Amino acid sequence: KIILLITGIMLSFCHISAQEAIQLSLDGAVKYALENNYDIINSHKDVEISEKQVSATMAIGFPQINANLDYTNFLKLPTSLIPAEFFGGEPGEFIEVQFGTEHNLSAEATLTQLIFNGSYIVGLQAAKEVVDVSRKMMIKNETELKQTVENAYYVVLVTEETLTIIDSTLATLYKMQWEVSETFKQGFVEDTDVDQIDLLVSELEASRINVNKQVQITRNYLKFIIGMEIAQPIILADNLESLIISLNEDALLTDQFDYTRNINWQLIQGRQHLKKFNLKNEKAQYLPSMVGFLSVSENAQRSKFNFFDVEEQWFRTSMFGVNLSIPILSSGQRKNSVQKARLELEQVQVMDRQVKEGLLLEFETSRSNYQNALAVYAQNKKNVATADKIYRKTILKYSEGVSSSMDLLQSYNQYLNSQSSYISSMVALLGAKTALEKVLTKY
Repeated sequence: KIILLITGIMLSFCHISAQEAIQLSLDGAVKYALENNYDIINSHKDVEISEKQVSATMAIGFPQINANLDYTNFLKLPTSLIPAEFFGGEPGEFIEVQFGTEHNLSAEATLTQLIFNGSYIVGLQAAKEVVDVSRKMMIKNETELKQTVENAYYVVLVTEETLTIIDSTLATLYKMQWEVSETFKQGFVEDTDVDQIDLLVSELEASRINVNKQVQITRNYLKFIIGMEIAQPIILADNLESLIISLNEDALLTDQFDYTRNINWQLIQGRQHLKKFNLKNEKAQYLPSMVGFLSVSENAQRSKFNFFDVEEQWFRTSMFGVNLSIPILSSGQRKNSVQKARLELEQVQVMDRQVKEGLLLEFETSRSNYQNALAVYAQNKKNVATADKIYRKTILKYSEGVSSSMDLLQSYNQYLNSQSSYISSMVALLGAKTALEKVLTKY
């Protein structure tokens, strides 16, 4: 048994280690998230819940049938006092008598039908609006998830690109470190030059350890966002350069913004409709309501528990009727409720104007940020090419003994800063693109 257990554990570990990596493009990551993200799954559930609520609300207006079964066992029958004079006795005296049977059973079935109720009519309309709002909220969640996934994808690419740059730089520094060490042995350079290059290598190795850890962290975060198991290996199919190349600058900058087709504005419209229904519902409380009913019941009284004896008699009662409820006085409760609902509607109308202006501001800001990100990216692209050229020439001069270690350090820092700025500008451009696409998305 122990051998079988150990074998099973080893096989499970082999299965985990042999798990194939999934290749994810940016679009593929977004698609995967829309199918597996936890919040999106619950958003779909919210839509289904609201649809069931509509069905439940509609059912209130359909016939309702309820049945009751009551059994009573009198351990001691109740005693009543009857004037003795009814039976020829003296006035003022009473006779103790007991009426009824020990076992009593009553079975009743009642059919009710709502004929008119103002709140039911309004509630049915509001329930359908709730379904529409739930669907729009799901769309909003999907839009925000798309932006979150894209930004998380960019962060992974940034850390991986940073790690690639560090590895490339380290390869150059390792070679230079060996050359400087050999030159020092021959007495052509000072020990400070050796220490300087050793310090550069040590600092970069420390940076690599940190960035390498960040790669794993950012990958795990991306997998969590899209709803993938953390243990599942992934490979990102896209890179920053390819995503930049795929940008359609003109389409984003020339696309016209229509706030009425923005999901946030449509959501506030749905909320406004719900507040209107709420106001109508409060006003409907002034209207009467009418319910029809039909009731059939059978009763049996027995001295013994023999209700299943078909020869014993049951007594039937049946009736139908209509109940009309007319509200007359609520001491201001209904009036204040109507006023409260009207104020809540006015609040949402104010929010409607606020959302409209906010969307216009968001569009102008997003477009401006995108244009600025384009310009910064173009400039940093030139800068990184220049810094790389300077750095390589400085390395050559240093190896020939023409340039000092201080010059090398300065050009090295300049090169790393330009690379960092270039990568940051790429991410900023992609993030600005995502933000502008989000506000321009039409529904």
